[in-house]
Amino acid sequence: MNSSKYKAPFGRLPRGNFVRDVHNVSEWQPWFAWRPVRFYSEVRFAWLRRVSRRFVLTAPKHLHPEYTDRPGEFPRGFGLKK
Repeated sequence: MNSSKYKAPFGRLPRGNFVRDVHNVSEWQPWFAWRPVRFYSEVRFAWLRRVSRRFVLTAPKHLHPEYTDRPGEFPRGFGLKK
């Protein structure tokens, strides 16, 4: 049985229906960086501290996590190509 590594926090999309849109981005959620993670649009890394994380659907079945310590600077859909 195939199971994805990440579960979509914003619900399931209908099969075969993929649109790159701001609806394919989850909200920033608090998360503890238990492993080194690179911040979104920065060169800095975080490790063993609290950060914010969101998921972006970059392909029909691929969720890409993004991390930041300043979620207010990156509103919903910021940085996505339309």
